[in-house]
Amino acid sequence: MQVLAQQPRRAAPLDRLSWDHLRLLLVLAESGSFRSAALVAGVSLNTLRTKIDRLECQIGGQLIERSVEGVRLTQDGSELVSIAREMRALGKTAERVQIGAAAVRDTQIKIAVTEGLGTFWLVPRVVAFREENADIQINLRCEMTTPDVLFRDVDIAVQLVKPTNPNLIVQRVGTLHIMPFAADSYLRANGTPVSVEDAQRHTLVWLDGDQ
Repeated sequence: MQVLAQQPRRAAPLDRLSWDHLRLLLVLAESGSFRSAALVAGVSLNTLRTKIDRLECQIGGQLIERSVEGVRLTQDGSELVSIAREMRALGKTAERVQIGAAAVRDTQIKIAVTEGLGTFWLVPRVVAFREENADIQINLRCEMTTPDVLFRDVDIAVQLVKPTNPNLIVQRVGTLHIMPFAADSYLRANGTPVSVEDAQRHTLVWLDGDQ
């Protein structure tokens, strides 16, 4: 004699479960009845029952017990509802982060930079940045004074002097080469320097500033 036994159904992995089905189970658990849950979820009574039945098939077990007084969660149902509550909380957290990120993006960034770097190096890069981030306004302050980033005088400073405050985030972005220039008339009158020592006897014009 052969004994035939039905193979137990395998439960679907949690990542295969539909959030829509889990959400409806959560609403059902919090409402206490199919009729109330259908009204809260904005679906028909038949749709709600069909999706709960489908979720039970995916889990491979009973999630709720029906009675004239309403519905009551089984142990599997209680565990799944707890997971659904965590997912809902994470979803709300992600939504708040997204709203916060959108608020940050819709803002103005103040950048301080020296005059030469601002005109010839930074402005072309700002144009390219604005093409991809049209909602961000860039306020450039081109001057030779050292800005106060720590107290939000500006948000970002591109400067020649390395900050020493440990509370600032410092990143080297490049190397600036300084080269001397002279007019032809000056060189004809005073000669062309051939060494650093030779240059010391020449007249130098230097732009003075904090940096």
